Amino acid sequence: MTSSALAFAYDGAVNFATPNATLVLPADAPREAWLEARTQGIGGSDVSAIVGLNKWASAYSVWLDKLKLAPPKPETMAMKMGNLLEPIVRELFTEASGLRVRQRGLLRSKSHPFMQYTPDGLTEDGGLLECKTSNGWLSHEWEDGQVPDHAELQVQHGMAVTGRTHAWVCGLLDGRDWFMRRIERDDDLITELIAIEERFWTQHVLTSEAPPAVKSDLELLKAQYGNAVSEPPATAPVAELAELREAHTSLGKQIKELEKERDNTAARIRQLAGDKELLAGAEDQRVYFTIKQNGAFSARKFEADHPELAAKYQKTVTQLDSKALQEAEPGLYGKYRARVLRAPALKDAK
Repeated sequence: MTSSALAFAYDGAVNFATPNATLVLPADAPREAWLEARTQGIGGSDVSAIVGLNKWASAYSVWLDKLKLAPPKPETMAMKMGNLLEPIVRELFTEASGLRVRQRGLLRSKSHPFMQYTPDGLTEDGGLLECKTSNGWLSHEWEDGQVPDHAELQVQHGMAVTGRTHAWVCGLLDGRDWFMRRIERDDDLITELIAIEERFWTQHVLTSEAPPAVKSDLELLKAQYGNAVSEPPATAPVAELAELREAHTSLGKQIKELEKERDNTAARIRQLAGDKELLAGAEDQRVYFTIKQNGAFSARKFEADHPELAAKYQKTVTQLDSKALQEAEPGLYGKYRARVLRAPALKDAK
């Protein structure tokens, strides 16, 4: 990589200014200070979750984090490698672009103090730098000069906070595939983001009123409310409960119908394939389906067909006797049972 990789002309003027922001924490501040400060505003990594474009987080999980209600998150290997590789990605960017990079720290918007941003770097041409490390199977997110949605939202948020004119987003996938993209400031999108973030901050964080949970929150909610309290019942507006009940029941029926149709389709495919592993088109000879014998092993059928061999390969397994536990410690057993969601028949109002 050389400086010829720079996609846009640079006039040589050095600009590391962040006119719209004030510095909250320097880049070398203690981790405890960072953890506390990030609850005081919406950061760049929060934006995609708030707008519903994050696979691993949601507005609800961000809300828990800001109110300090979220369970502690252990550092995953992906997070650790991202932190370790960030300086390397910065170095690769400088080598590819010829631009110097300066670290800044945690910045807060002067006009919208609920907005915060920590750039991976400020580039001397007036831009921001975001460094991404990920898996090669996500390379499609970088095709045709694009960047992942969460990265686009992150840097537009960053430009709103800092007043910078553009951003460089660099991706290192599987430690070998390199992407460098320049993202221009989009004032229309920034206006929308400011409105969305302000609404989230004022209507949910400042009021402590939780936003609606979504699919990605299911496991979090199950852990958060693992033990049931029978009385008194929780209450919610009848209109919302009626809507949720109708949707839950209707979607359940649709799922059953779709599963039936899927099974009908699978039956026909297996009928056409017979005992062959491959099912190809008669006209084009392309393989449309494979039915290979590499699925789950049926121990029950094997034991019925080959009892002598089954006895030979038996092994003793130590496992928890949950039935005995239930009989001896019913209260303790009950605390570890899953909570099952159902819609019972509605009784007449009292």
